[in-house]
Amino acid sequence: MIKLIIYLSLFSSIVYSQTIDGLIRDSKTKKALVGSTVLIENSKIGTYTNTNGFFQIQNLEPKVYSLIVSNIGYKTERIKIDLTFKDSISLNIDLSQNFLQTGEVVVSANKRLQAVQDIPISVSIIKSEDLEIRRMNNLEYALDYVPGIQVTRDNVSIRGSSGFSYGVGSRVALLIDGFPMLAADNGDIKMDALPLFNLNQIEIVKGAGSALYGTSAIGGVINIITQDIQDGFQSKFRLYSGYYTPLNYEDWDPGNNPRLDNGFDVSISNKFNDLSLLANVGIVQEDSYRVYDKKEVYNGFVKLGYKVSDKTKINLNTNISISENDDWAFWESAAKPFNPAETVDFSNRVDSDKFSVFGGFDHIINDDFFMNLKSGVYFTRYSNRFDQNDNEYRASDAFAYSFLPQFNNTLSENFLITYGLDFRFNRVQSIVYGNQYQDIYAVYAQSEYSPIYEMDITFGLRYDLENNNGDNSNSQFSPKLGLTYK
Repeated sequence: MIKLIIYLSLFSSIVYSQTIDGLIRDSKTKKALVGSTVLIENSKIGTYTNTNGFFQIQNLEPKVYSLIVSNIGYKTERIKIDLTFKDSISLNIDLSQNFLQTGEVVVSANKRLQAVQDIPISVSIIKSEDLEIRRMNNLEYALDYVPGIQVTRDNVSIRGSSGFSYGVGSRVALLIDGFPMLAADNGDIKMDALPLFNLNQIEIVKGAGSALYGTSAIGGVINIITQDIQDGFQSKFRLYSGYYTPLNYEDWDPGNNPRLDNGFDVSISNKFNDLSLLANVGIVQEDSYRVYDKKEVYNGFVKLGYKVSDKTKINLNTNISISENDDWAFWESAAKPFNPAETVDFSNRVDSDKFSVFGGFDHIINDDFFMNLKSGVYFTRYSNRFDQNDNEYRASDAFAYSFLPQFNNTLSENFLITYGLDFRFNRVQSIVYGNQYQDIYAVYAQSEYSPIYEMDITFGLRYDLENNNGDNSNSQFSPKLGLTYK
């Protein structure tokens, strides 16, 4: 008899007493900067300044740290702190205003916190204030402003990587706070399922991310980072309405006036000691230039967070979107491109529902080693309103289950590694195609090494094993090699 005993210890760690605190101000006015972000690079440790511009990070190990200090509209600062022989350090940090969008901090490129200039790949960032200034209520409209991206309805192509692949799966990975949001049936992006009213920023990685995110990211990655919940009760409200202007080519005008675009959003957030809550609801009612192409979307988003300790946090996100669309498919003719085909049944509509719920568990084992666990499900339902006995009746339910454990380990001051597992299970129940399933098992690792000053070498590898319906298996290796020299 063979006895196998496994000892697992994730939560035991030495408690240290080193502290970093300080005051963050505007370099010109010397006024305190509320809500400034203070993060320790290559870790999950960080905080925000309070109403007096003060911050404090406690229980640190005695060693050298790199602080990243940022605030909207100011230049991001990186500061070296040596706590090797000190119990505490107090700082006075003055940030200078910045009217150019440089020095941003992102997490999507290498699944860890980094400044943009340190990443060996092109990254674009859409800030929440960019959406507010341009009055955007849809991810498709926001992406139109990013160079190198083409969007055709729900099809996204970054730098021509996927071309027009509508209906055969996305080649761009879509995430919300790092959780995958590609539908299980078509493997595509559902633009109207995404919360945009309460976000911090949208990160777009313009290049193959398959070494970390899998084959769905061969063209790039879009990660929607939702808003961090601040102290105190906050609320905001948005009501908008607009109309489509007349067409310049009068012979094409279908005459379905007025064509309106209306919407409504409201959100609230608050912190109750260690518990935080963010919730919003929204409605979109949109006509278009085309006849029989109206859309109504009702959505809601809830984000819960609980601080178990200074080193352990739990969060839960849930998002729901219920949409009703006219069933536009083809135009009548080149002379009437905004009119549907004559055979269209105007009584039919399409119902498309999306629901996601996922949780995260962050635990700092020590200053050099932390883990992040994500798990959840993304459900999509599609159906038209024909009678179920009609040959044109279509309906499908799709479930995408994900389990994503990830670990980040700093082995030395100039060498760190990110590694983890990626388990995804897709289940589809369809009137046309029957019951189908797909299982994906993946393991990945990526190391970042700085052999000399101002040089970073990135090497990564991912292995995917895919099983379809139990009788068709495929495997794939996805390598990555990057070099950055400043």
